[in-house]
Amino acid sequence: MVLTRLGHVKSVGYEYFSHYGVEQVAHRIIWEAVNGRQIPEGLTINHWDGVKDNNRPDNLDLATDSEQIIHSWWLGSYEGKRLGENSPRAKLTNAQVAEIREFVRTHPYHGVRADLARKYGITPSSLNKIVRGETYK
Repeated sequence: MVLTRLGHVKSVGYEYFSHYGVEQVAHRIIWEAVNGRQIPEGLTINHWDGVKDNNRPDNLDLATDSEQIIHSWWLGSYEGKRLGENSPRAKLTNAQVAEIREFVRTHPYHGVRADLARKYGITPSSLNKIVRGETYK
């Protein structure tokens, strides 16, 4: 099998590979390679931990669309929208996000943002998304 890592995760959170020149989501390729068969009609691949780019074989399993919805409710992430500190990728607590927003509101000079991002261990880009309300809604 020839796989070329495309090196990106699309906005929906899935990692993509090129498989014989065709761009495909990594979890489908990995599941089929490990299990030696194609994904049966009507089934999808479920990420047990809810992290869409965690493509370890032990994290992937077959599921129907209904089972996917039930599983996402069970995780508290229906439609993949675990928000704020409940996200598996969260680096900040909701209290830290409130601190950041309050600090930026009272110190509007952009020069402090890089230092603030460093203090919280996040990138300036992530900090700006927090301030604009694009993340940690």
